[in-house]
Amino acid sequence: INAEYGGKVFCLLVELRLQSKMNKTLIIVLCVSPLLIILFLLAFYLAFRRWSKRKNYDRLPLNTYLDNVSGQPVVKTLPELRKEADQLARFYLRSSIEHAYSKSLMTMGSREEKFYFQLRNLGTRGTDTIMYLLKKGDLNNLHFSSETQRKNLSALLASLRHPLLMPIEFSDFLVEKQMAIVFRRFVASGTLKDHIYRVKPLNPYSKKYKGKGKPLAERMIASYGRQILEALALLRKHRIPYLQLHTGNIFISDDGRYCCLSDYENGLFGVTPHYNRFIRHYKDIIDPDIVCLAFVLFEMGAGFELRNAGMDEFPPQFSVALKQVLQDIFKSSQKLVRRETITEADYVSLESVMANPFFSSVVLPSQLLDDSQLQVEGTNILRQYWDPQSELSKSSDGEG
Repeated sequence: INAEYGGKVFCLLVELRLQSKMNKTLIIVLCVSPLLIILFLLAFYLAFRRWSKRKNYDRLPLNTYLDNVSGQPVVKTLPELRKEADQLARFYLRSSIEHAYSKSLMTMGSREEKFYFQLRNLGTRGTDTIMYLLKKGDLNNLHFSSETQRKNLSALLASLRHPLLMPIEFSDFLVEKQMAIVFRRFVASGTLKDHIYRVKPLNPYSKKYKGKGKPLAERMIASYGRQILEALALLRKHRIPYLQLHTGNIFISDDGRYCCLSDYENGLFGVTPHYNRFIRHYKDIIDPDIVCLAFVLFEMGAGFELRNAGMDEFPPQFSVALKQVLQDIFKSSQKLVRRETITEADYVSLESVMANPFFSSVVLPSQLLDDSQLQVEGTNILRQYWDPQSELSKSSDGEG
């Protein structure tokens, strides 16, 4: 009996010992497994990173080669472009005795290729200057590398001094970067768009105009419209291309009574118009500047910007007289839809809109209508825009 009992005890001890070893092995496996997994993932990450770097280095000579052959640099991201523009602005202002870099205003405008900066005027208290860098547009057939053309263009921009035009204090060019530099005084009252939306001019563009603005009174729309038309006629008289009209390019005086056009240099730099798609759509029946004006009038009357080409529907609060003006401008647009023949009588010109009683009845101060003191210089450079053999004149899509 004792032997049998002793054998059972022995077997039980052996079984417990084996089970204990298995438990220890299981514990060790469970503890070591996560560590092995982590080591495996780390090794995989290091191998992938090494392969990725090698891949980029292998492509780098190809990118350089393509740059040299095509003349086109590798496309940079918007943050990279803004960083480069900020460095250029700081470097350019290092030797200035009149202005000092204050801060970047990269998000103030809507164009990604236009970079704004606020400057301090070192010689004048209480006034600031806005400087921007702008890349020359594809449709610009001027050559910034030509010293003669740069001088003529600077002289032309500096000579445009009129109450209906926002003056340029100074302009220069970065030849290697094919960029223009323009200085204008800061206008605290902001643009017409700021006026409609009741926002501060230096706020980011993406935030300023999110909601709807407040429509302007009919008499203010008529007054601003008349002043805009006179400014357009003034530029056209001196054969200066514009096509850049929108509410963000119209500045309002401190008392809110008068306005003036800005960014007229954009046409000379070959910048694509804000309303380019609509200019192309109506190019056979409506003057390009009048197409832009129509969208400006709608925004003033509705409190928001129109995003499509049709003006068939108007908000309830829209002025009846203004509605009639816009309907007169687009009266022939249905012929485009029906693909009917467009005659000369169908064309809506700048002069015909100026003759509309809605605008012609507005009385303006005589100094706004007098351009006898305006002596435009450097006009030889404009021949390249109006030369029938130039690429810009050949373009029929209105992008110049």
